[in-house]
Amino acid sequence: MITENRELAVSATAVLRVEPDTAVVSLAVIHADGDPKAAYRKAHDAAAQVRRFVAGFDRVELRSSSVHLGQSDRVADGRSITSFNARINLTLLGKELTVIERLIAGVLEAGANQLISTEYTTSRLKETRDRVRLMALSAAQEKARALAEGAGVALGPIMRLSETYFDPFRPGGHVPSQIPIDSEDHAAAISPGSIPVGASVAVNYRLV
Repeated sequence: MITENRELAVSATAVLRVEPDTAVVSLAVIHADGDPKAAYRKAHDAAAQVRRFVAGFDRVELRSSSVHLGQSDRVADGRSITSFNARINLTLLGKELTVIERLIAGVLEAGANQLISTEYTTSRLKETRDRVRLMALSAAQEKARALAEGAGVALGPIMRLSETYFDPFRPGGHVPSQIPIDSEDHAAAISPGSIPVGASVAVNYRLV
């Protein structure tokens, strides 16, 4: 749109898809016992078995939290029974995706007894995001040139430039309706495991 102060405001969205190279696996070791010390010991022993198993993988990092102890009470046969639950959260960072299936199965056998989530990401997120921002800016410039030419005016310098929130994982991005994508990497679009990285920009140009 052309504003009264002779400015042209345009926006553009770009999406770039990148193949994942890292898996983040969240698990937990949970053990219960009527004795809190025994619950602690069981959780630590199981976590140690998981660490020994993971040590056999070259490109896997294991991170663990401190032990969290919870208490639960129940009544059985007219008497109160107290149980203590010791929990250690574990996070596996795998940089070799071909071993993830064997890794998850192995840690569950070794001592982890709760699989929380498995997420795939990329170590190239920052450089990909920088590139897709430039794609969005280039698309905005192309759109502005076409509009200025159609209106019979000349495109001047940028007066305002801002990046707006855009989530490529959510249909329609940051508004309920579908947002047209002005620049998209279609070469990798057929890969079902590719990770979409998106950016949206809003640009105001001076018209001369």
